[in-house]
Parts: sequence; C-alpha cells; structure tokens
Amino acid sequence: MMAVVSEADGFAIAMMVMLTLALGSVLMILIRIARHASKQSDDLDDLMEGSDKEPVPPSGKQKKPEREAWEKEADWWKK
Repeated sequence: MMAVVSEADGFAIAMMVMLTLALGSVLMILIRIARHASKQSDDLDDLMEGSDKEPVPPSGKQKKPEREAWEKEADWWKK
C-alpha cells in the first residue's frame, strides 16, 4: 500500500532532504579540515626553512621578453 503525499508535503520533504545533504556535505568538509589541519607536511617545513635565507639577486642583465609584431611596447601608456 502506497502512502499518498500532498504536493506541499512532498515539496517540504524534498527541501528537508536537500538541506540535510547540504549540511552533511559542509560538516564532512569541516571534519576533514579539522583532522588534517594538525598535520604539516615535510615539504612545508622545508619551504619554511628555505624562506629564512637571503634571496639571491638575478645574475647578469635581464633580457626583455620578445613580443609579437602586433603587441605594443610595455610602456606605451607613459608616452
């Protein structure tokens, strides 16, 4: 025997299902973030140690990037 559900009740039930799915998805994302936030990768530690060093200035004269024939010069707006 099938239960008869009115249109308004069907809509309300569908919205509750959608709301439950949306909140469940957000909750799962937050749980995953909380579980993995405490774990730092070794790569991040290596990057943090490497950032303490002085930056190395570029050596030699830098070449201007070649441009296509249709491109304007980089400082066209200064003229």
